[in-house]
Amino acid sequence: MKTSDYIVKFFEEKGIKVVFGYIGGAITHLVDSIDKNSSVEYIQTYHEQSAAFAAEGYARAQKTLGVAIATSGPGATNLITGIADAFCDNVPVLYITGQVNSYEGKKDKPIRQQGFQELEIIGVVKSITKYAKYIGNALEIPYELEKAYQLAMEGRQGPVLLDIPMDIQRAEIDIEECLKYSRNGLEEKQSIVLKIEIKKIIFESKKPIILIGGASEFLTVSAKKKLKLILEKSQIPVICSLMGKGKISEEKINFLGMVGSYGNRSSNLSMKYCDLLIALGSRLDTRQTGAKIDSFLENGKIIHVDIDQNELESHRLKNKVNVCIEIKNYAENKEPYHMMLKLNEFSEPNDYFVTDIGQNQMWAAQTIKISEKQNFYTGGGLASMGFSIPFAIGLAFGGKTRIISISGDGGFHMSTQSLMLISQYSLPIKVLVMNNSSLGMITQFQGLYFNNNLVGTTSKKGYVVPDIQKIAEAYNLKYYMIKEKDLSDSILMKEIFSDELPCIIEYVINTPTVVTPKLEFDSPIYNPSPKIEYNEILD
Repeated sequence: MKTSDYIVKFFEEKGIKVVFGYIGGAITHLVDSIDKNSSVEYIQTYHEQSAAFAAEGYARAQKTLGVAIATSGPGATNLITGIADAFCDNVPVLYITGQVNSYEGKKDKPIRQQGFQELEIIGVVKSITKYAKYIGNALEIPYELEKAYQLAMEGRQGPVLLDIPMDIQRAEIDIEECLKYSRNGLEEKQSIVLKIEIKKIIFESKKPIILIGGASEFLTVSAKKKLKLILEKSQIPVICSLMGKGKISEEKINFLGMVGSYGNRSSNLSMKYCDLLIALGSRLDTRQTGAKIDSFLENGKIIHVDIDQNELESHRLKNKVNVCIEIKNYAENKEPYHMMLKLNEFSEPNDYFVTDIGQNQMWAAQTIKISEKQNFYTGGGLASMGFSIPFAIGLAFGGKTRIISISGDGGFHMSTQSLMLISQYSLPIKVLVMNNSSLGMITQFQGLYFNNNLVGTTSKKGYVVPDIQKIAEAYNLKYYMIKEKDLSDSILMKEIFSDELPCIIEYVINTPTVVTPKLEFDSPIYNPSPKIEYNEILD
């Protein structure tokens, strides 16, 4: 059996129906084999980074392994941002890179390169993968595929990479002669003493709060049911991290909002005054605790639940307002928030929201209210601009029926090649571009710390936004341009959000924007800017 055919058969057996990639000489054998298999579809993504992000979206949608492939050299290096993103956000993706023929490679020679487009990608990605292996023998393929699959899916999930030379891809193998990989999975370690101690702490607390982190998405079905029951029966206040947004319904009265540097003020304050924080699948990173560690939960206890023992043992912590009022009282430019509130009004019960990185991400995370069957995705750990559209494409190929992809003008411009896929396959994606003609998150930073020297972020100093309507026309996508005044036009809004065709919605914002509240340097997490008086906290 041809090796590349075996690889595709492996995908089929694992239930992987879509492979994203960009074809090149060193990966053509694999692409050809995918094309010949009726159960697996190859999607040409027009850029390898788009393939990497789309594979993440597919993995999250299908709760399975995502797959992205690329040719050697520049094809492989173009995957790196997506690989790092999957690593930081715990997404199981198999990346396969083609490589020059094994007999053409430089091997141990003290030279930089011998074969055309040769690059030792394994050494490059070692620190951002759970496993990375160069395959120099075709008989290793079954073993390495199964090993990579299991390592990606078990424990704290994440990306793996196999680098496969062209001659290995085209080789004929006898499966019976190949070594097989088997692993029984992770051992579960439970401590009865620890369980008793945790129960005692919970029952003795007077003001507990539950923090839902991004890893709560990977709870077992049984654990999710138990958590839902606890939240409904106990009415314990609930907050979420940025990555935890969308993992539970936000319609309940005990949901206080999102925590963090750009979190809702009420939820950040709740951590100051609680006596017990139960953190489920959250790293409790600096953006959640603030840099002033000594002021974080200074009088309370923390029960920190995480699948990665290293996160628990290596943590910095040792003790372990309603958004509409915030907008009304403190947001100088309310236009972005009004658009997000409109999404709440016109969203559908099964909608999926995906944001890019920047102010658009925080406006959405602070304001969009996620209901029981909706979900919310964003790039958290690595936070890559250009993430939203290709990730949304992966969700669509993973079977999700309506997706609203939110980008700023910067992230949108970085991922325009992905628009071709939306048009080409008529994917159910509405692309909302929050166009403030600037890199708004950085202009806010420049305003705070660089005396408003807006270099590289506005048209006066090197940053220009393309004509989005013409881009929509070029990719044969329906286009709407709206401003704040148009949000009150119910007929127009209904047309935009009931239209089943994919489209681009450009929301034009003509004045400078900020995200509020925002944690500033050397402030505790519970007191972001703009600062408020103590009596306002009590209210």
